[in-house]
Amino acid sequence: MANTYSAAHMKISISGVNISGFGETDVVNITRDETKFVKSTGADGRTSRSFNESNAGIVEITLHQTSGANDQLMSWHNTDVATLNGELSIVIEDLNGTSKFVAEDAWIQQPAEAGFGKEFTDRVWTIDCGELTMFVGGNESSTLSSAVSALSTAAGVIS
Repeated sequence: MANTYSAAHMKISISGVNISGFGETDVVNITRDETKFVKSTGADGRTSRSFNESNAGIVEITLHQTSGANDQLMSWHNTDVATLNGELSIVIEDLNGTSKFVAEDAWIQQPAEAGFGKEFTDRVWTIDCGELTMFVGGNESSTLSSAVSALSTAAGVIS
């Protein structure tokens, strides 16, 4: 059986609103601000590591210029600037796979850059997350149900 990924089956929900109208090639990129382990090697060649407790991260969502979600994201950002109370929650999941990302304390860094020309352009929205839970999984059909079960069991342990 073939493994299947489809960008159309990526679900992004911000504060309960489903986001759609993604860019032509990109949908979303998720990264940690810092690595979980930092290595240090002394002059004598002995290596040690330290564990970084931070789970902060960045979510970049790429929308088509014509996407109505641009209006929603801009509105959230403007509300945050005006009230300093624009914290958002975000859930990103691959509905054909096991990847899932969750943040309860997220905010829009700044408006997406806007370009206008002969053709459509994309808008890349950068969302900061104070505590980003990440599960980077796959799309192999035979392991999907067991991975989803494991994910449900480990919900409080995912980093």
